[in-house]
Amino acid sequence: MKILAVNWQDLENPHAGGAELHLFELLRRLAEKGHAIHLVCSGWPGAPSTATVQGISLERHGGRHSFAALGRRAVQGALQREAWDLVLEDINKLPLYLAGMTRLPFCAMIPHLFGTTAFQEAPFPVAALVALAERPIPRVYRRAGFHAISESTRDDLISRGVPAGRIRVIHPGIDCRSYTPASGLERPSRRPSYMLDD
Repeated sequence: MKILAVNWQDLENPHAGGAELHLFELLRRLAEKGHAIHLVCSGWPGAPSTATVQGISLERHGGRHSFAALGRRAVQGALQREAWDLVLEDINKLPLYLAGMTRLPFCAMIPHLFGTTAFQEAPFPVAALVALAERPIPRVYRRAGFHAISESTRDDLISRGVPAGRIRVIHPGIDCRSYTPASGLERPSRRPSYMLDD
C-alpha cells in the first residue's frame, strides 16, 4: 500500500514532540511491513528539503509558521505526481482541510482538539484562529475515517457533529524498553523541583 501522510513536523524537527513520536511509531511499523510511506511536512532553517527518516520518505515545505499556507499546495503536488492508496492527515495543529482535495480513502488522525481551551494557551488572535479553524472539521472531513487517541477526543468529535461510526479510538502505547528509568538514579524529591529553590 502507498500512503501519503501529512503532519506539520517530522521527527527530526527541533520542535518535534509527542505528536511526531506517536505518528512515526505508527508509520515506521507500516514501513517495516513493506508499505511505502511518504510524509509532507514543514521544515526549519537549514533543513534539507527531502529526507528519509525511519524508512519514511519525506518532503519539507515552508516552516513552522508558513506550513498552513504551503502545505496544501505541496499535498496537491504529491497527489498529482503519484498514485496513492490512502491519505492520512495528522491534525494536531491547524487542519489543512485535505479531505476535499481527493476521492482517495482518507484518515484524519486527531490527538485532541483545542476548542475554547486555546484561549487559555495562546494570545487571543491565535486562539481565535485555532478555534475557528476547527469548526468546519465535521463538514470538511465528512467522508473521512477518524483515528482518535482517547475516548475524550472521540466524545469531543461526536459533540461537534462527527458520526460516532466514523471514529475509531486507538490508544497510543509506550515502548517500555526505550522509556525505562535508568538504574542508580536518585529517588525523586517529595516536592516538585521548582519549589526547592523557594
